[in-house]
This record gives sequence, C-alpha cells and structure tokens, in this order.
Amino acid sequence: MSNESWYSAQCIFLHADTGQGPKQMYEERVVLLRADSVDAAIERAEREAEEYCRDLDGCKYVGDVNVFDIYDGKPGDGAGCGPKSKVQASRKLGMPTNVTALMIKKSV
Repeated sequence: MSNESWYSAQCIFLHADTGQGPKQMYEERVVLLRADSVDAAIERAEREAEEYCRDLDGCKYVGDVNVFDIYDGKPGDGAGCGPKSKVQASRKLGMPTNVTALMIKKSV
C-alpha cells in the first residue's frame, strides 16, 4: 500500500423515471480512492460505481469515468489535482452531447 497514490474519480450515472420527478436524470459522483496506478484507479472507481448502483433502484453506471491524480500527495484542504482521464464511449452509450462535451473539456 505504500506505493499507492490518492486519486479522485468522477463517474456518471443515469437514474430512471421513478414517477417522482424528471423522466430521467444524470448524476455526477466523485469519490476519493487509493491506487498504485491510473489504470488501477480507473478499475477501482468502476467497481465502486457498480456497487453504488446495486443499492439504488433504477440507477445505472453509464461507463464514463474521469480520474484525477492528487499530485500534492494526499487529500486535504486546497490539495491540487490534475486530470488522468479516459472518457469512454459517451455518445455510444446515449449520453447527451452537452454532457460528453463537458467531460471532454474536463479531461484536457
């Protein structure tokens, strides 16, 4: 674990119509995690996203993740972070173009 770095991971979820609000809604969720590489951080973030969906009716992880390296070494007030992003097939998954553009903009 001593080689693991801190990362933040942003995942996008689709919530289906529950009859209590909009027909569908997208959620952006950010979590902190430790991993020994960017690829490992992405894998952990995607596993966590699938677990999150299991607890919510009508929630689906759409397969998009952005991972940010916390390059100040550890999370804390004012800690810096930079993108280590992989945007995965947003349009293919049916996400609105404006959401895709926002994710790509954050990835640059």
